Amino acid sequence: ILAQDQDFLFLVPHCPLSEVCSMQRWEVVGGSDKGGILVRKGQATKSEEHPGGRLATGATVEEIEVVGDRLHYRLLPGQVGAGPATGWVSIALKDKPLLQKCATPQSTPLQAVPGRLATGATVEEIEVVGDRLHYRLLPGQVGAGPATGWVSIALKDKPLLQKCATPQSTPLQAVPVPLEQLTLFPFDCSASHNAEKRSTPQGAPGLWETSAWSDEEGFGVGHQGLFEFMLKGLRKEAKAQAEELDAKYKKGEFPPCIYVERMMAAEVPKTGGLLLYSAVPITPELKADVDEKGGCKVIVVPNSEHSRHQGGWMQAYPEAVVVFHGGDDVKPMVEAAGAQACLLGSEAATKALQGFDHAVLDMGGFQEIVLCHQKTKSLFTSDSIYLGCADKEDPSGWKNHTAPEWTRLYFKAFMEKSPSHLPTYRCFLGPDQQKPIASTLPTILAWKPQRVLSSRSGKTSEGGAEDAKKILIGHWGWCKA
Repeated sequence: ILAQDQDFLFLVPHCPLSEVCSMQRWEVVGGSDKGGILVRKGQATKSEEHPGGRLATGATVEEIEVVGDRLHYRLLPGQVGAGPATGWVSIALKDKPLLQKCATPQSTPLQAVPGRLATGATVEEIEVVGDRLHYRLLPGQVGAGPATGWVSIALKDKPLLQKCATPQSTPLQAVPVPLEQLTLFPFDCSASHNAEKRSTPQGAPGLWETSAWSDEEGFGVGHQGLFEFMLKGLRKEAKAQAEELDAKYKKGEFPPCIYVERMMAAEVPKTGGLLLYSAVPITPELKADVDEKGGCKVIVVPNSEHSRHQGGWMQAYPEAVVVFHGGDDVKPMVEAAGAQACLLGSEAATKALQGFDHAVLDMGGFQEIVLCHQKTKSLFTSDSIYLGCADKEDPSGWKNHTAPEWTRLYFKAFMEKSPSHLPTYRCFLGPDQQKPIASTLPTILAWKPQRVLSSRSGKTSEGGAEDAKKILIGHWGWCKA
């Protein structure tokens, strides 16, 4: 699809997609004793070191170009904390390989052709007028084409785009907290796949959560990508268990190996309505739930990894304010959000976040907005918190997947031997990268949150302020100023 000033011409490729778009992928195999391999900003081996730190051992990258023994790479999505998003690395050092090619180059339909919307790209609907679609490109698709524009849905009865299946989601539900602290609200634990069933429903006034997952392209890291990533951390028997589950999934007998995403919602003080944090895809049922609670007033996009689904909510609530942290990695999303976007620290964002403490946690160059709902002392986090329990061995708080079997294997692959509550691949931060975290953590602890909610963890913490403090320190207390 060729874009020219909001007018589009559709072209059919004259060669097979695999010939045009197949991009070589590489796996980092060196640097295990140093927390990864060195990344530089330029091709030259004496160019400036990348401020984002090292590229983690086990990370998978996509080749942009190879010059001699130097690789210009792009980090594949879904590997938060694995290192800089792009840069130059050496393929080998003194005949010792630092990266190796993945066995089979994996084809990707996204090609960097200026002005074109790539075949295979996934977009979000803003509006449909006749046979024309006003779209917004979902993040994580570098080179897929313009961030927003108009395209034809079909050309001479030949479809140019097709609808994706609706992701599976759950209704908004009250957040569980200890019975003696807050008024009872209905709460259904079935939505949180790893949470234990409760005999007594409990909840927090003015606070809700919902979860969703889908194996459709564009929702997040798909089954194959996450399954292959998990295999790298598993050994022998556990690896065999994962391969057996994968075979069942391919036969349609088991859920996919993907993350379950969680969205948090809180009452907005004074004006009413809801603030949504880390949006999941909007559905008619979720919209009805939100409308009953006064509609959506504020959407907080915590980081670039959790920035795929706000578009549908923006379309449904065009008056909602959308808050971003303002880092380079969210600039395309800010541009796509247009007039609804505002940056943390601006007058509009400060007004929108009244009733919430807020900070930006900079984790080795990957930034995340962290909020604390002042009324309920509830901390909203995304990729900065993986476990919902202070006790690392408590499986009810482990990272949320579609089935407990995947959750256990993920824990064995990346959490069991980790020195913190983070997965091993998130622990490779140098001294300079640890300093911003060490300086921000006391601010968050000073809010004295009573519970921690996370887009990633299996449940909301339930042990009060002391438990919340242990969770935060367990994840980030190892960082030194």
